[in-house]
Amino acid sequence: MRSVFSAGLLDGFIDSSFDPFDFYIGVSAGAYNLTAYLNRSPGTSLCIFEQFATNRKFINFWRFLRGGHLIDLDWLESYAFDNQRIAPHTVCRSGKPL
Repeated sequence: MRSVFSAGLLDGFIDSSFDPFDFYIGVSAGAYNLTAYLNRSPGTSLCIFEQFATNRKFINFWRFLRGGHLIDLDWLESYAFDNQRIAPHTVCRSGKPL
């Protein structure tokens, strides 16, 4: 959830058309933020954090206690891409190295 700050910062960059970067690096939740930034989709990362990352299908303590994973990143990725219309392929067309 620390990435909420950078999500807001990148949304501000989108609103200001600020993009002086030569290349981009995103890891973990920062990769979602970066994808939303490169798609010029303000509010997308915040929505992912508020709605999807708090969903029981993503984080489930009972599943964890039964020997499963605490979080389901595969579900989050597919749900976020399907519902927020994040297009990873458009990131490659940004013209800048990732």
